[in-house]
Amino acid sequence: MKYDKMILGNDFSVTMDCNVTQTNNNVIVVGTSGCGKSMSITETNLLYTEETSVVASFAKRARVEKYIRLFANRGYEVIDLNFANPLHSAMGYDPMDYITSYDDISFLARAIVSMDDRGKLGKVDPYWDQTAISLLSALIAHEVILKDKATMKDVIDLFHRLKITSLMEVVTTSLDADFDELEKRDFYSYVVTMWKTFKACPLRTALCVLSSLSAIIDTAFCGECINILKKKEKIDFEKISEKRVAVFITTSAVNPALNVFVNVFYSQMFKELFEVREKNAEVGIPIRIICDDFACGAKIYNFHEYISICREERISITVMLQSESQLQSIYGEYEAQTILNNADTYVYMGGNDVRTAEHIAKRAGKTIFEILYMPVGKEVIFRRGESGPILVDRYDLLNDKKYLSVFS
Repeated sequence: MKYDKMILGNDFSVTMDCNVTQTNNNVIVVGTSGCGKSMSITETNLLYTEETSVVASFAKRARVEKYIRLFANRGYEVIDLNFANPLHSAMGYDPMDYITSYDDISFLARAIVSMDDRGKLGKVDPYWDQTAISLLSALIAHEVILKDKATMKDVIDLFHRLKITSLMEVVTTSLDADFDELEKRDFYSYVVTMWKTFKACPLRTALCVLSSLSAIIDTAFCGECINILKKKEKIDFEKISEKRVAVFITTSAVNPALNVFVNVFYSQMFKELFEVREKNAEVGIPIRIICDDFACGAKIYNFHEYISICREERISITVMLQSESQLQSIYGEYEAQTILNNADTYVYMGGNDVRTAEHIAKRAGKTIFEILYMPVGKEVIFRRGESGPILVDRYDLLNDKKYLSVFS
């Protein structure tokens, strides 16, 4: 099997063959806005990717179009998912396409509910989230059971039909008759159990859960995103594992609400890729996932677990951050530290965050002053197994001969 190389700085690159390096290929890149993360790390490594399937996100459409042409010329199957402008996306995505079991339903419901960050800020009772997951699971299962090809739009429409009609303490809803029919078929079924969990709530709690879930769904599946759901041609995650595929994801730098749907996509993509690899451990090619502006979106459900096991599935993840505090604000201290601990490569490109600088200074054996005032264009690389930090210049892509020959 052929492997690409991973370029981290001028005169510093390593093979992506983990059997040779004995390390994983996960990379954390930290640097302030404008320090060159996208150009010197993301673009450079895309330029030298020829043997690996790749999933890369950009907030700038021009970069996506630039590399779509490059990978198409290399014989890759190119998938263009435009979440920033869904109407013009060449490819569609519907999370309901990957529902094959009740476990899949539960996962999708949890992934969607976890998009709401109020829980980690202490503004939502965790019980509400669990009940919201049960309610959403019931609605998804309802559509899967009753329709041959249920879509997320069907689930959203069903949710919008749901009204609490009770004026007493017992919860009654506009969908009770629908679920009563399903209960007649099978009293102990999954869908009935999930629905009864929601119905068992006190009236005030049910109203709060319904309101909370409404906010999540309206954000995750806003009007623009519905266009992605309606596309006839949908992404097939299994292809990414089987042959050379380049998936380019356009996110929005000015409308972060659209990025909530992007993170639902990432949550499900990781789950699907890992399940495909579990079934066919020795089949397929390496997969490289580059998450540009990683902390600008919502939380990717179970991400801290995926990054900890991806090496054995020949999947690597590159995460771009402006500071470590960004990661902690979304994932919390434990999960953020788990993510950091499971990247055998860490590239620091400078910044003004004192807490991050303190961490880098301690690891590098330098003063915080030296780190905070590190010259522009320099970077510090830490790799597990190296005897110490590596100080190099960031990669000069604009003077790369291969880059000039391709894009001149």
